[in-house]
Amino acid sequence: MQKKLIAVSLIAAATMLTSTVLAETQVTNVQTGFNASQGVVGGAGEGCVVSGQVLQGQPRLDNCGEEAPMVAKPAAKPAAKPAPQPAVTRVTLKTDVLFDTNKSVINRDQMGGMAELARQLRTLKSFDGIMVTGNADYRGGTAFNQGLSERRAIAVVNALTQNGVPKNRIRAQGLGETAPIIGQAACRGKGGASLSRCLAPDRRVDIDVINAVK
Repeated sequence: MQKKLIAVSLIAAATMLTSTVLAETQVTNVQTGFNASQGVVGGAGEGCVVSGQVLQGQPRLDNCGEEAPMVAKPAAKPAAKPAPQPAVTRVTLKTDVLFDTNKSVINRDQMGGMAELARQLRTLKSFDGIMVTGNADYRGGTAFNQGLSERRAIAVVNALTQNGVPKNRIRAQGLGETAPIIGQAACRGKGGASLSRCLAPDRRVDIDVINAVK
């Protein structure tokens, strides 16, 4: 009879111990928000997962907030440097083409000089382009001088193409009276034909060869 009582007492004690462990486990699960069926701990933030191991009565957590492993971010790539722009070298060819006052026609005695210019251009190994720039002296209105300088540039372009320079390699522009060599001050006190001769260098055409290789 005494043995039966001891056996019953042991069973009761085991039952109470099991109930206590289960109760503690439930409390732990409530505090941590552990959902065993999903393997996710709701109280530790998004992306917090259970590793499947249990340490000191609680599941070990991976990737949980501050306990997540530190992942080094890849270093930002330095901004690409812009490609260097090619240097532009301008070669100015001397020309003796000077125009009469209010004229844009190349004089016949100057056509030999245009042929020589064309020959120099044809001897270049390569070039990116030719800029022909017409000019005018200060006399006359701004609009008139602009148109006059453009017509002078076009006259030189036509002379060069007649001497074998490809027209598609040439550009023409006029600067009016904005780029004088002599200017009004240098010819002060002169008038008539004397003033016209003094200002002759301002009635010119400049020829620039871009990136010329001789």
